[in-house]
Amino acid sequence: MAKAKTKKSLFGIFACGGKQDTIPSTSREIIEKANSPIQPFPNTRNVENSHGITLEDHTKKIAELLSRIESLNTENEQIKSNSALLSEKISTLSSENQQLTEQNELLSAGESQLAQLLSVKNQLSSDNHRITQELDNLKRETTSYKSDVVAIREESIKIHSENESLKAANAQFSLQIQKLEKELEMFKVNMEELRLERESLVEENRACHKEVERLNSQTEQMIQERQSLDLEFGKLESECENFQKELSQLSKANETLIADSMNLKRENNIYQHEREQLHDELEQVARLNAENEQLFSQNNELRKQMAEIGQTNDAQIQKTNNLEFENRQYRDKNAQLSAKIEQLQTASKQVLEKYNNLILEAEKVKEDCEITYHNNLLELKRECNKYKFDCEALRQELKESHERSELINSQYSHQVQEEKKSNSRLKKQLLKFEQEKVKLEQEHDQVKQRYNKIVGETRRLYEENMRLKQESKEREVILAKSTASGRAILDKGNSNIPRYGHHHRPITTSPTKVSPSS
Repeated sequence: MAKAKTKKSLFGIFACGGKQDTIPSTSREIIEKANSPIQPFPNTRNVENSHGITLEDHTKKIAELLSRIESLNTENEQIKSNSALLSEKISTLSSENQQLTEQNELLSAGESQLAQLLSVKNQLSSDNHRITQELDNLKRETTSYKSDVVAIREESIKIHSENESLKAANAQFSLQIQKLEKELEMFKVNMEELRLERESLVEENRACHKEVERLNSQTEQMIQERQSLDLEFGKLESECENFQKELSQLSKANETLIADSMNLKRENNIYQHEREQLHDELEQVARLNAENEQLFSQNNELRKQMAEIGQTNDAQIQKTNNLEFENRQYRDKNAQLSAKIEQLQTASKQVLEKYNNLILEAEKVKEDCEITYHNNLLELKRECNKYKFDCEALRQELKESHERSELINSQYSHQVQEEKKSNSRLKKQLLKFEQEKVKLEQEHDQVKQRYNKIVGETRRLYEENMRLKQESKEREVILAKSTASGRAILDKGNSNIPRYGHHHRPITTSPTKVSPSS
């Protein structure tokens, strides 16, 4: 606006100069004017325009406006820096809040893991109790098996004694053979029962093996669960790393905010550049004024030339006409310059209004920023106090949960060690049971071998008895034949011998009994 006013005042000066330099119509007046002294060019610094404002006032106002704009720019930069600090504080508080939420999530995850560990502990204790019950059942079954083996041994001893009695009582062999056949049938029944019991022992051994495999699978499951817990801890660590990455992303977002502030600074630089352009336009107007002064000096020189050349009237009139034409051109130029100066004045008014609006907006923004800053500061203080209280409570809870988790971990590790020891004891007991089972199988094989030996011996004795019976039958047949032939011979001899009185009797032969030994 000050530049426009200076342009307007210069235009007024140029207009005054144009009025003074009007060319008279007669040659006499021209000669008189040529002989008159040249008027000096007026000083434009203290010349007032139509509004009564000088160029120095314009320059002072422009300097005041520039200083005010610079102060506003500095205040704007301070407001931006304060907003950046506020945004940084908000980002730090949000990051702290996020860290607290993360810690809370970790605590909840730790509590869930502790609950899972407790459930696993209860399940392991129930499994251990069940395993002890099954082992007691196995012990009872092994004692019953031992009693059965003792009975089998007694039965085998009894069979052996019976076999000895069979060997001793060879005379009553037929009756003993019948008894032995009955006893063999009983023995077969007993052996069938023993075979069934052996199969049941084999099945129970298989069940024991399955139980051992199940216990091994349970121990492997416990190891896998421990590995899954380690994996979950690794996942938690990876989630912590992800949270750190998100923090880095937030820092990048903060960098983008800084870049936005740099863009605002660039816009401010653009405004300064426009202000410098206006300043350059004012300098151009000053150059135009200097050119106009040069034109006035040229006009004075032309006047001198007119005074010197004013001998011929026609030529002088022609020159004056030329000068008038040139003066008209100059007036046209002055009119164009005045229009341009008015345009610049309107533009400077618009710029001034724009700057005034910017100043008002900046003051409003400053007030709003101060109010919001004060309110945000109070809220931040309240939230900080709240967060401090929550942080202290969370730290206490974290400490207590850490102590609880350490206690539970120690108990769990102690329990795991005890369970490992109990598992090793169970394995040793199972090995003992397997060894006893092998011994029982060996004894069963020995009993079977003895039984097969007894059966073979009884079969041999039975065959020998049958052979003896056959021999006795054959001997009886031979004896019967021999007795019959002897009787026939005796009868024939008695018929041929004469009878001598009553004391002569026929010779009769009674059949002799043959002992089995013969």
